[in-house]
Amino acid sequence: ALGGLAFCFVMNELENHPLVIKHVHIEGIQHTNKAAIQQLIKPVLDATDIHSLSSKLQDSLAAIQGLGTIQDASVTFSGTNAQPELTFSLIEKKRFDCSVGAMTSAENGEFNAELSASYLNFLNGFGEKSQIKISKGVVDDIPYNFQIQLTRPLLLPQFKLPSLGGITLEMSRKIFGHHHHPEDFILASAFTTIGHHTIAYEYAHRLLKINPDVDPNSLDLQLSRRASLKSSLRYDFNYERLDNPITPTKGYSFHSLNELAGFGGDVSFFKTTFGAQYHLPLPLGLFGGVDAKLGHLETFGRDSLQNDRFFLGTGFAPFRGFDKVGPTTGQKTFIGGESFWTARAHLGVPLRPEVQFHFFSSLGNLVRRLPGERFIKSAEKLGSDIRIVLGGGFVFPLPIGRIELNFNYPLLSRKTDVTSWFQISFSTHF
Repeated sequence: ALGGLAFCFVMNELENHPLVIKHVHIEGIQHTNKAAIQQLIKPVLDATDIHSLSSKLQDSLAAIQGLGTIQDASVTFSGTNAQPELTFSLIEKKRFDCSVGAMTSAENGEFNAELSASYLNFLNGFGEKSQIKISKGVVDDIPYNFQIQLTRPLLLPQFKLPSLGGITLEMSRKIFGHHHHPEDFILASAFTTIGHHTIAYEYAHRLLKINPDVDPNSLDLQLSRRASLKSSLRYDFNYERLDNPITPTKGYSFHSLNELAGFGGDVSFFKTTFGAQYHLPLPLGLFGGVDAKLGHLETFGRDSLQNDRFFLGTGFAPFRGFDKVGPTTGQKTFIGGESFWTARAHLGVPLRPEVQFHFFSSLGNLVRRLPGERFIKSAEKLGSDIRIVLGGGFVFPLPIGRIELNFNYPLLSRKTDVTSWFQISFSTHF
């Protein structure tokens, strides 16, 4: 899907005839550099027939969309059938934009309010973007986050044109309030037509806030209450070929997050998570799909802290039918785990363009790896005490995400799990 971009042409007598593109015209750009657009539509000049032209037009329009400065585009034909002239009519995005919005955190699943201001093409018109964001969670103990982000698209002539990539530099600071050190975060990322790559360095003073009245005899909570200093490198990779990231009906995607801590600081670990999904259309207008996620945390030298563990039910690993899953203390306080997995299958039924109904089945588990415990033992625990839930509900696609109203029936659970027969959730992707 090309979002707001569209192209149109009349095939008529060109179906079985060779053609040579005579001229290409570009209209409607003011603050975007014309050379950038020319680079992205250059492959169109190599088209030799209507079929190759159609394919190259789709690729070029997708690349123009990826530049980030064009709101809408169309292509019209003129001239003769054998030597047509193409006119790209472009509508640019506003150079300065300010917005107020809301989003869910990928780290903890909490709801955040966000104020952002951005400025396009601030250097030489090649899609550069500067952005300032200020966000605050709706819960009192979620910090303020101040973020500055600079993005520069890169044209990649070494690939089959059109190819587009880019680099991003991001600097942020989380402010917690009195008696708490701020968390500083520096991120550099690169994205290409074959996936989005992110390399980040994080340096953070951390102090987990735990109510002293909650299970005061728990050794795990006492150890996690200490202040810690994390210095880590992170590599993320995301590859997506979905027709729609919010309500996909066909395609696939893969993503992984890998973090290595121990470059200074007092915590050392390797943390990795993987996720994949596949969707396909079915007869009668139905569509189905499967997805899976798994993660593991391996510490070096000492037990893990709650700050670094996985919590199944929120953030990266939501779990329909369950609000909280996994190991607990004696007073049923959830403490997270070092290994988890989830799998899900779903069947979608389109009711109206803005409403879908889906049936789903989810299963998974989250376990703690005790100090000195062998990895094979943890793997065996992942295969026992599996949670399974069946359900169905309504999906309401939005421009920025999706709202789900789900009815759940947990088939297998543990007494310590927090289950929910009805859930309302919001997410920015499937």
